[in-house]
Amino acid sequence: MIKHCYQILYKIFADCAYVNIALNNGLKFASDNDKNIITRIVYGVTEKNLFLEYVINKLVKKQPHVSDAVILKMGIYRIYFMNEPDYAVVDTMVELSKTLKRSPAFINAVLRKCKNVEMPYDNYQKRSLDYNVPIWAIKEVEKDYGQAITDQFFNHPKELLTHIRYNPKKISKNDFEKYLSFDFDRKTPYGYYVCHNTLNRLKDCNRLFTVQSLGSMAVCNAMDVVKGNKVLDVCAAPGGKSVYLRQIADISIVSCDIHPHRLELINSYKNRMSENDIKVMKNDAAVFNSEFEGQFDAVLCDVPCSGLGVLNSRTDIFQHRTQESIKELTDLQYKIIETSSKYVRRGGHLVYSTCTILKRENEQIVNRFLENHPEFKSVPIDIEVKALNLGNYVQLMPHISDTEGFFIAKVRL
Repeated sequence: MIKHCYQILYKIFADCAYVNIALNNGLKFASDNDKNIITRIVYGVTEKNLFLEYVINKLVKKQPHVSDAVILKMGIYRIYFMNEPDYAVVDTMVELSKTLKRSPAFINAVLRKCKNVEMPYDNYQKRSLDYNVPIWAIKEVEKDYGQAITDQFFNHPKELLTHIRYNPKKISKNDFEKYLSFDFDRKTPYGYYVCHNTLNRLKDCNRLFTVQSLGSMAVCNAMDVVKGNKVLDVCAAPGGKSVYLRQIADISIVSCDIHPHRLELINSYKNRMSENDIKVMKNDAAVFNSEFEGQFDAVLCDVPCSGLGVLNSRTDIFQHRTQESIKELTDLQYKIIETSSKYVRRGGHLVYSTCTILKRENEQIVNRFLENHPEFKSVPIDIEVKALNLGNYVQLMPHISDTEGFFIAKVRL
């Protein structure tokens, strides 16, 4: 079991694998009895990674090899956060290091001293370790929203339930709710938060429902599509928003992505949900396509972003995003909104959305676009989810919206 944990965490820290993908692949080779504990350790280590690195750095003179670092992180996490005797943890991690032909004496020495490390006094460093977020990200969110909202955002407890919606092509709302237990599950404006037992009960009828976040559904409802609209989803993979838009109203919709393997995800999604009329196309959202010019009543730009808004469900965000990489993202985000605006017909509208809370990826992109394109006007957004209102823009926040941190703006031609 411990070796399984190590193999999964090694892929995450050495190969920059995504936590959910590495974990799902690793669990295929684990016994049923071990799956829960493996999941707890893998998520625990990634959720406390900055704390674990802080402890290690206080005890070593130079950065350990990634293999040793993974062994140490597992051991320190178990010593600090799991109800296990310290000596038993040290013994199992030393044995693992022997199996892997690493440095058992080094592992033993560090783990035996790890509880003696003094924690930082600096406010930002303490919060960084508590939130498992780099100091620069805390400072940037604080600059955008102030300390109170920053702490509410990063302190908000992780949602333990999964948000789903029923498939109106396969079942009515009343019939679907018979599968649910509202002692444990709860309704939202657009769907349901359900517990693990409910998901297990539904697993053999996956065409009756789909997992989709409340924030994602709010973005679609902000589109205000009506029967007969011609709609374009420029960054559509894996397809959830396109499918839901098609189920909100009888529209024609084109769903695009630049990567062929992601187009397959859209096709798979639409087939499972019986929305075969969705047209799936390979297209680069940042490059003008003359065939699309002025053709659509509504265009959705759900652009690539830092993902900071979904930090609670993506513990590895900062394995893949740096302060410098966000500058590249903002350049891409602006290219996409500017290019996609050319596809809106007169009287139509464009919705720009992200799953981040950083203003330089959100408000600042849309404000810049409106300054450069006075033919477009910002218009109010009507959704049933509570949000932080920023003029005509809305910012969903976990502590306000009961969902993750999505940004939505709508502009009309």
